[in-house]
Amino acid sequence: MITNDDVFLRYFAIIINLLMDKSEYLKIIGLNIKQIRVSKGISQQKLAADCNFEKSNMSRIESGNTNPTIYTLYNISVALGVDIKELLG
Repeated sequence: MITNDDVFLRYFAIIINLLMDKSEYLKIIGLNIKQIRVSKGISQQKLAADCNFEKSNMSRIESGNTNPTIYTLYNISVALGVDIKELLG
């Protein structure tokens, strides 16, 4: 079943593809993750552990140097206690 969130994410991705290149958008996602993490007083190490991956992976995500899957972004949003939309923009 397709939910409103599915539709939102699909259209959001289309709009982003039209407006900016991929590397720029990955940096925005990473910055959003870092800002939320820091505002909640969570270390990068703790967030990575809560998501069940290495700190180096979290560092690459936050710096926009890797393309996280939607599943990875979902895990990060759960660990941060936010809606995935907050990570996307």
